[in-house]
Amino acid sequence: MQTIKDLFNDKKLMKYSAFVAFTMVLVYVIYFIIKNLDVILGACANGIGSVLGAFTALFIGILLAYILDPAVEFFDRKFIKKIFKDKADPEKNVKRQKKQRLISTAITYLAILAAIIIVIYIFTSLLIGHLAHTSFNDMVDSITNYVVSIEHTFKSWTAHSPSNALTEKLTSLSDSILKWLSNNFNAQSALAKLASFGGAIVNFFLGLLVSFWLVLDKDYFVGGLKRLSSAILPDKEEDRLERNLHEIDDILSHFIRGICLDAVIIAVLSSIVLTICGLKYAVIIGIFAGLCNVIPYFGPIMGMIPAFFVGFLNGGLVSGIIPVIALFAVQQVDSNFIYPKVVGGSTGLHPVLVLLAVVVGGVYGGIVGMLIAVPIASIMKLYAFKFVKHMEARKNAKLTEGKETQVKDNE
Repeated sequence: MQTIKDLFNDKKLMKYSAFVAFTMVLVYVIYFIIKNLDVILGACANGIGSVLGAFTALFIGILLAYILDPAVEFFDRKFIKKIFKDKADPEKNVKRQKKQRLISTAITYLAILAAIIIVIYIFTSLLIGHLAHTSFNDMVDSITNYVVSIEHTFKSWTAHSPSNALTEKLTSLSDSILKWLSNNFNAQSALAKLASFGGAIVNFFLGLLVSFWLVLDKDYFVGGLKRLSSAILPDKEEDRLERNLHEIDDILSHFIRGICLDAVIIAVLSSIVLTICGLKYAVIIGIFAGLCNVIPYFGPIMGMIPAFFVGFLNGGLVSGIIPVIALFAVQQVDSNFIYPKVVGGSTGLHPVLVLLAVVVGGVYGGIVGMLIAVPIASIMKLYAFKFVKHMEARKNAKLTEGKETQVKDNE
């Protein structure tokens, strides 16, 4: 027992033993993490996804509040402010400003809700009016039969082809299309998509409600954040943070104006080409395509869907494909010329950098990555230029200091 007690009293030995034990545990933990990395990353992704899903309405509300606040300020400054007069009593003046802000916010949000309701009403009336005469099952059957006829045409054409590989590929392609149609155009998948769409609609309107209160009580929330930063950060760091946030806000506001202008241009071009194609409701569908164009790559596909269905329900599959081809041509012009020039010009990015940012954002972040790639690239460019200017200033300061030292030595 005395020997064991002596060992415990040996501080140097205990220190080495504790170090060895800690190292062994650390190595085992690292080994366990590496071995189960896929499971751990999956669990982390699911956890983060569930948390983000729970706060989806809040994120949507913050984004909508940021986008809609300038419209509220515009109504407040140009119209509502002229109705109310300043009061001599400061307390009454504060109440007047709150009432003025409430009216401006309410007008803006009522106008947005009216626009949303009109768009939804037009498209639902358009589709329901046609589906009243043509059932959903009949529409799916006609599409399937058309694909089957195309398959028979391919088979009869490839029967005379000397290349067996080409025949197999065409047959496999037609079989894949039929399989996709059967998997996606059925009652179960329609219900699942409808439930998912319903959840997205609920989150959007909850976010709209959250954004209403954020915009209405903007001074309260901004003042709270300023008090928090003032309590945590030193004065110098607080000024730097405020300056950086103003610069980021300037970039984001220019980006939003750029994509809005791009959406208007695409809406006009889409309306023109769809009218030339002879599509019914061409202007409405063109406006919808312009709104969807805010989402890079995926948005144009959403804009093509109503064009296809309206053409198909009025004149068959060929009449549905022609407007899709026309909109695809418009999107090519937009992707390669209009979007890089308009959005890049508004954010100060070169068109090549805009295209590169969208591609990289799509690879690493999907649709969301493509949507936020351009403002992130603009912010990175801003701070890259700041860093370069800082390094140039340091270099010039050293050169100046070296010249002054040399002059002193010569004297």
